[in-house]
Amino acid sequence: MTPIIVAAILIANDLDASVLLSYLEKVLHGLLEQKVQVVSYACDGTEVKRTVQRLLIEKSEEKIKHSIPNPHPNSLDTKISIAVIHGQPICMIQDSKHALKTFQNNLFSGTQLLTFGNYTAIFQCI
Repeated sequence: MTPIIVAAILIANDLDASVLLSYLEKVLHGLLEQKVQVVSYACDGTEVKRTVQRLLIEKSEEKIKHSIPNPHPNSLDTKISIAVIHGQPICMIQDSKHALKTFQNNLFSGTQLLTFGNYTAIFQCI
């Protein structure tokens, strides 16, 4: 079994996306050059860090694009773009702690009742 390596870096809160992107590229390229298979990059969902993810995808040598058809007529499909850096696909995600907070907050966004097909979204489920 291949060991899993997790790296965390504390970065000042006042940096803009282009500065953060340069740090991220150095870390990612260094890991990939050492044959560490980075498969995802998580952020906490702030606009600056989400912008870093978008910039990384834009600058990647290649992109894998997927489209998930929407089952409802006249509704937009869900489009996913995965960055490929040094031949390694890297998926952009929101870290689970912040994703949970986002899901919980979405339930209280002014919606009367959020439904998914035959199911409803309630706080206890999240």
